[in-house]
Amino acid sequence: MSRFLACLALLLAGAAAAPAQQRWTALPEPNGTAVALAVVVSTAPREGDSSGSALIPLAARTLVESARDALAFLGARATTECAPAFVRFTLMAAPAHWQVAAEIFLEAIFQAPIADETMERARGALLRAAQIEAGSPVAGARQALAEALFGSPAAGPTACVAPEAWRAATAAEVSALIHSRFLPSRATAALVGPIDRARADPVLRHALGDAAGPIVLPHPDLLAAPADLLREDESVTTWAELAFPVIGAPDTDALGLLAFRLAEVLEPAPTRPDLFDAGIQVQRFGASAALMAELVLAPGGAEAGVGRLRRTVEELAAAPLPGPAFDALLRRYRGARLLELATPEARAADAALELFFRGRYRAPAQRLGRLTADRLRRAAASLEEPIVAILGPR
Repeated sequence: MSRFLACLALLLAGAAAAPAQQRWTALPEPNGTAVALAVVVSTAPREGDSSGSALIPLAARTLVESARDALAFLGARATTECAPAFVRFTLMAAPAHWQVAAEIFLEAIFQAPIADETMERARGALLRAAQIEAGSPVAGARQALAEALFGSPAAGPTACVAPEAWRAATAAEVSALIHSRFLPSRATAALVGPIDRARADPVLRHALGDAAGPIVLPHPDLLAAPADLLREDESVTTWAELAFPVIGAPDTDALGLLAFRLAEVLEPAPTRPDLFDAGIQVQRFGASAALMAELVLAPGGAEAGVGRLRRTVEELAAAPLPGPAFDALLRRYRGARLLELATPEARAADAALELFFRGRYRAPAQRLGRLTADRLRRAAASLEEPIVAILGPR
C-alpha cells in the first residue's frame, strides 16, 4: 500500500467512526510522594491555515513562564516538551499543594493573558538553548532527516527547532497562536500521585470540560518521493538517521517492543567495533507514525550499520519469534518499561498520551500483557523502506 493510500484510509476511517474520547483521568497512588499532572495539546493547524506552526515551542514556553513565579512560591515547577504531533506540559507539585498548583498551571495553559515580558523571557531561554545545540552533529543529522522527509527542517508538522522564527516573532503573533491552538478541546490530561479523586475530577473537568469529540491530529505531508540525504561534516564520527514510515494505523505497543528489540540487536559490542551508539524510538506525527533510528558510527561505517538494521527488520517481519525467545524478550521489555515509568511524571505523561492517541486509558501492564509474537511480526511488516540521512566526514 502506498503512503498516500494509507493516509487516505486513516482519514476516511476517522471521519466515519469519530468515537467518543476520554479527555482526562485521575490515577490515585496513595503511597506516592509527589503529584504529577501532564497535559498534551494537539499542534494540528486550523483547516487551511498552517501559518505560525514554527512558533509553537515559543508559545508553549511562554505559557510555562507565565506561571513560573506563582508555582515556585508553592514549591512546584512546570516544564514543556515539543513533539511533531503535540506539545506536552508537565507539572510537579508537593502533595500538600497539588490542587492550587494544578489550578494555576491549567489556567496558565488555557486562560491566562500573556504579558510581553513573559514572552521575552521565553524567547531568551529558547534561543540560549538553540545556541548551545547549534553545530552539534546530532542536531545536524536530525535536521537532515527532517529535510529528507518533509523538504526542510521547518516543513514538518511542528518545527520544534526554529530559532529564526522565534527571534522574529512578535507578541501579537504568539498570542494569536495561543488563542487558536492551545484550547481545552485539543487537549488531554492525566493527574497521578497521592490525590483524592473527589478533588481531582472537578479540577480536571473545569479545565478541559466534557467535550467527547476526537482530538484533531496533524496529518503531515511527506515529500511525494522522499530521498536519502548525505551531508559532509567535519566530525570524527558518522551519524546515520533513519525513518521507517508505518503503513496504516500504527500498533504503537507492538512498535515499542520492536524498537526495543532492534536496540538490543544494535547495542554496541566488541563484535561491532564500528558502532558506537544506537537509539531507536517510535515517533507519532499525528495520524501517522514512524520508527526512528539514530546510529553513531565510525567513519565509513554507515553502509554496514544501516544494512544491519534493515536486515534485522526484514528478519522480524518474515516470521514470528519462537515462543521461548519471544517470552524472554517480553520479560526484558516489561522490565525496561517499568523502569521508564518509575516516576510520577512519566506515568502521567504515559496516561495523557494514551488518551490523546487512543481516546481511552489502559494501564501499561494491560497493554504489555496483550503483546504477542505475531503482533511483533506484523509491526515489523508494517514498516516501509527507510528514509536515510547521513552526516559525517567524507
